[in-house]
Amino acid sequence: MVDGVSGGGARTWDFFVSYTGADRRWAEWVAWQLEDAGYQVLIQAWDFAPRL
Repeated sequence: MVDGVSGGGARTWDFFVSYTGADRRWAEWVAWQLEDAGYQVLIQAWDFAPRL
């Protein structure tokens, strides 16, 4: 796996960080720590874009 993509082309993650608006800063800190440790993290604030 490289950059969260498996051999079949599907994205994979080690962790999904879910949170409410009030906890966004904590969730981003947790995600940052996990990524710094080498894990692939999916977090709404970084990985989801609004649909137009």
